[in-house]
Order: sequence, then C-alpha cells, then structure tokens
Amino acid sequence: MCNNIRANILKKPQVKEVVKDKITDWIEDRPNLTANGKAKRNKVQGETYISYESGSPLKLHDGTRVHSIKTKKIDDEFKEVIIEIVFPNESKEHTVRIKRYADDSLDTLEEFLENSQSIFQTRNIDLNYD
Repeated sequence: MCNNIRANILKKPQVKEVVKDKITDWIEDRPNLTANGKAKRNKVQGETYISYESGSPLKLHDGTRVHSIKTKKIDDEFKEVIIEIVFPNESKEHTVRIKRYADDSLDTLEEFLENSQSIFQTRNIDLNYD
C-alpha cells in the first residue's frame, strides 16, 4: 500500500445487467424444419389465437407438437399465453401457460416456438418465472 489514499481504494467496475424482455431477444437461429412450412401454410389465425390442423402441427426441434397458441387478456399491460402441446411419443395434450406483455404479437410467439429446442425454453420469456 502506498500513502496515497485514493490509490488504496478498491473500485469494483459496475457491470450493466442486460435485460431481455422482448421475445426477439430470445429467438435462436436454428434450421427450419420442413414440417413447419406446411403447418404455417395450413394454420387458422384469429386475433387472439393460432390453431394448426391436426395433420400438420407446428413442431419444435425435440419433436414436441404445438396444436394451438391462444392469448387471454389479463389487464392493459399483460396477457396470458396458452400453448397446447403434445410431447413426442405421447398422445395426451398438455397446456403451458406463460405471462407476456399485451403488445407481443402471436407471429413473434410462433417464431420463437418454431426456433425453440423444447417447450421448456418458454420459461425464458415467461414474466412469472424467476
């Protein structure tokens, strides 16, 4: 140590924390599955839902099939996204619910799911998940 008191002070550099609150921040670059092209052409889309035909669901990269994506308004700021899925080698339908901002579009959610490895990646965009 030296007698210069300013030099003796340890300074911890402040690191800016990156906040990923947009869905597009979490979209990964994966190759497109050929089955998803057919699923996107045959989908039925409304203002609050996307429904896929039973013969051509949207597929994740682990083989999980997405049959529908629905939204339900919670308040002016948030909405609940309800995703109906079927895991590979199963026939029972499961429901995944996540909380998102009200201005997130269904197309962005669809793109996120299309590029997801598994349905468990939805916790990255879920505002309830800590």
